[in-house]
Parts: sequence; C-alpha cells; structure tokens
Amino acid sequence: MRLRRIGGHRARQARGAQRLVQLAEFDLRSGVDAASITELFQPIGHVRLKRMFGGHGIYAGELFFALESGGEIFLKTDAETQPEFAAADAHPFSFERAGKMMITSYWRLPDAAFDEPDELVGWCKLALEAARRAATRRAKSVTRPRASRSSGQARAKPR
Repeated sequence: MRLRRIGGHRARQARGAQRLVQLAEFDLRSGVDAASITELFQPIGHVRLKRMFGGHGIYAGELFFALESGGEIFLKTDAETQPEFAAADAHPFSFERAGKMMITSYWRLPDAAFDEPDELVGWCKLALEAARRAATRRAKSVTRPRASRSSGQARAKPR
C-alpha cells in the first residue's frame, strides 16, 4: 500500500517553522532536546545519544565524542587538539565534585560551528580523532591475560 501526500510542501513548511521554534526554545534545566542535537550533527552523519550528566552523551558509532550539558555542546579533545579549541576561545567542560573543580577533556563547540556546517564538520573531525586516540590508548592499557606456566606444574597451595 502506498500513501499519497496531500499538501506536502505546506506541511514541510509548517514543520520547518515549528522546528525553528523548537530549536530556539529549550529549558536550561533539562538542556537541549535529543532531536535538536541530532539535527545539529546531521552534517557528520548519524549520531546516537545517551542521557547522562543531566544532559546527553553523543556517539558516532561506538565513539563517545561529544556531550551536551546545560544547553551547550562540548567536543572531545586531547593534547593535540586542545590548542585549536583554546585558539577559538572555547572553554572546557567543568563541574564541581566534593568541593573541587573537575576539568574534563571536553571543550565547548565554537560558536561559528553552529552556523556553518563545514565548520561543524571540521571541529567534529578533530573530536572524533581525539576520541579514537583515547580509545586506542584504553585498549592498549587493558591488562592482558597472564601466560600459562611453562613447566606445566600447578602452583602449590600455601599452608
């Protein structure tokens, strides 16, 4: 069965106008809604979201490369990419724990990236590269299983 669209262009215009209103309005207590985040990252492809930190964790495949908190988007950085974010006047995601300020490796998405899809793609590439490097480091640091004893003898039980 095939459904026929009636007045499709008017419906798309109405949805587009409604979407702009939704993007412009959000509750700071709950952050930005998932649909707005997905739409923002559309130029880089499919992203998956998980609720966390009172906001959203943003994944490309299995890579956790960005987060949303308090209506702001933060991208993964490392020693290689932090200077570029700092040069763009971005700041790191931080929070307070037990009276101490904790600073993370996620830095705010520069403002220009919200208006220019090419800018967004460039910043996301940096974040994805940093996330891949971090994942590689984690995989290498995982403890390897101990090798079996070469003599084939079992260890004696302590008495």
